[in-house]
Amino acid sequence: MEQKKSLKQLQADEARKKDKVKKLTAELNAAKKELGALAKAIAAAKKAEANKKAAKKPAKKK
Repeated sequence: MEQKKSLKQLQADEARKKDKVKKLTAELNAAKKELGALAKAIAAAKKAEANKKAAKKPAKKK
């Protein structure tokens, strides 16, 4: 048989769940921010590499 939880217990459980959701949401947002920064860094590195390769090629004469 299941015991019924008191109102205070239910409220405490709800508060803990909300706290956990807040914490996980903050972690997710931080991870998204970090991922965005990494994507920008990768794009910048690719662009720099392309510019480096382009600079090595001699200019074409027409």
